[in-house]
Amino acid sequence: MKISKLLTLITMILFAVSSCDETEEIIDNITTISGIEASEDVELAFIPLNTVGYGITTDMDLRAVLKEETGVDGTLDAVKEIKLTGLNMEAIAPEDSNFDFLDEVTLYVKTDTEEKKMIAYASDIEKGQDKIILTTTNDTLDAYAKSENLELIVEYKSNSTEINRTVRFNMTFEAKVNL
Repeated sequence: MKISKLLTLITMILFAVSSCDETEEIIDNITTISGIEASEDVELAFIPLNTVGYGITTDMDLRAVLKEETGVDGTLDAVKEIKLTGLNMEAIAPEDSNFDFLDEVTLYVKTDTEEKKMIAYASDIEKGQDKIILTTTNDTLDAYAKSENLELIVEYKSNSTEINRTVRFNMTFEAKVNL
């Protein structure tokens, strides 16, 4: 009887040790990729004075961006978590443009299947700035990033009725990928 209990105990210990090895392998396969960059140019035209929702449907292909970063095809399917870690807004046209017309800006993402979600914002924007660093929410955006139908929504409050600018949203992402 003592021998069977001893064998059972040894078997359980061996099973536990072998399970830990498999768990470590799974954990070891998850890699964090920082500094994944993407950008989107948007034209802002005449708007009335007040908050306006301006929707832009992007054709940004995060699958291609991640493939380029990792060298692995279909990487987006292996993404376990993706976050927007940085975002700035840059006035790019006309050449001497700035954000004097802008009081505040909030960015959202939305897809056909996912609700509108705030991802970044800036308020009390100083005059003379041609680049604004937005505060990101640091929320996970997995379902949004994997969508083929990602819409970037820019809502802003303006102090001018005449706007004709092209702005670039420079985004930096961090992804946890199971390679």
